[in-house]
Amino acid sequence: MRKNILLLILTLFFLSSRGQSWLGFRSPAAAGMSSSGLMEQDVWSAFGNPAGLATKSATMAGAGVSNRFVMKEFSNKGLAFSAKIPGAVVALAGAHYGDASYSEQRYNIALSKQLAGGFWSGITLDYCHLSQGGGYGSAGAFTFSAGILSQLSNEIMLGAYLFNPIKAKPKGPVQAEIPALMRLGLSYDFSPEMKLLAEVEKASNQKAGVNIGAQYRAFEKIYLRGGVNTYPGTWSFGVGLHLGKLQMDLATEMHPTLGICPHAAISYVLKSN
Repeated sequence: MRKNILLLILTLFFLSSRGQSWLGFRSPAAAGMSSSGLMEQDVWSAFGNPAGLATKSATMAGAGVSNRFVMKEFSNKGLAFSAKIPGAVVALAGAHYGDASYSEQRYNIALSKQLAGGFWSGITLDYCHLSQGGGYGSAGAFTFSAGILSQLSNEIMLGAYLFNPIKAKPKGPVQAEIPALMRLGLSYDFSPEMKLLAEVEKASNQKAGVNIGAQYRAFEKIYLRGGVNTYPGTWSFGVGLHLGKLQMDLATEMHPTLGICPHAAISYVLKSN
């Protein structure tokens, strides 16, 4: 009984927090900086901001998992694949949160393109699905997202992202809300080794939060990361290991009351373009 009550409390917290799986899978590289992934520029941009896919124009594959509060009921798994096509980059991605009793899933196809020197845009078509065990049924809905990245100077990049502006809701026997989401942020490269970022994030079902993070290239192949956010009030740290085409990332978020949330992912560049 006590475990069931704890699961209920944590579920309510999780669904109201910025990490809910309707928003897809957040990579450990972003999580280690308390970032939403807005400024990311790799295969995981399919969830954080599709504009980032075209900045590298690489064919990549990635797989990752995160675990809220080290409980299997709150695991979130993600897969993503991106490839260059003539004039653009496309990606397929999927994320699954939960277990057989309750799960939220998001699948999308993304298209990203460089519109001008130092300016990239991207859009996604998304399908969000909710499933409940015990005969309670399931429901789903289609929606979309759009984002931009703009290189304002050699050091400063601007990012913006909008998810589910039509406020789509799953159709079926299950009542649920897919939040509309807006993100705006900047990154600043102090040097080739040091990067800082700041983001404002606002979902329709929660108050706005500010994310601040940093990344430091300590050695040729090792990246150290850290960050804090104002909502839900966590801090984080992480490490990345880049071995040529192979990238491995680990991160941990710390909530002052509910504990730790570990993240791990691996990605591989199948073809550099």
